[in-house]
Amino acid sequence: QVAVDNITVISAGKDVTANSESSDAAALLDDNASTVWEGNSDSSWFEINLGGISAVSDIDFAWANGASPDNLQISYKVGSGNATDVTEEGGVEQVELDKNLASTIRVQLEGGDQGLEGVKVCGVAYTIKDILKIKIRSAFGDYFHVEQDLLEVLEDY
Repeated sequence: QVAVDNITVISAGKDVTANSESSDAAALLDDNASTVWEGNSDSSWFEINLGGISAVSDIDFAWANGASPDNLQISYKVGSGNATDVTEEGGVEQVELDKNLASTIRVQLEGGDQGLEGVKVCGVAYTIKDILKIKIRSAFGDYFHVEQDLLEVLEDY
């Protein structure tokens, strides 16, 4: 977990894929309530590639016409690391992820009606430079001059 400022929608314009039986996955992130993604299977999924490491605050679901799956499982991870799973019952509108780090988010929907007008992943996207600054401050906080020298060198890159 890392400190975050300025939480925004970080899923806009990102790549999204879904199971082959589903409708066009792009409808999930197009910010248009008139386009609806349908799972079209008893067990459907979609995956959002955030394009880098982000501290994820929450995921907002806009269910179409009162749709609600029986349950959903959210898996998030950084790179090829181990996934962390969160399971929710029914058609929740928001799932809190406590600003945990992720680069990929996968949502598995089981049973029920799986229509979505959209999904928004909110949080803060980090650059590699941002992450290095956080790590330097954490590791060298007791050594002020070393910390400052390293941060200064990092700024030159």
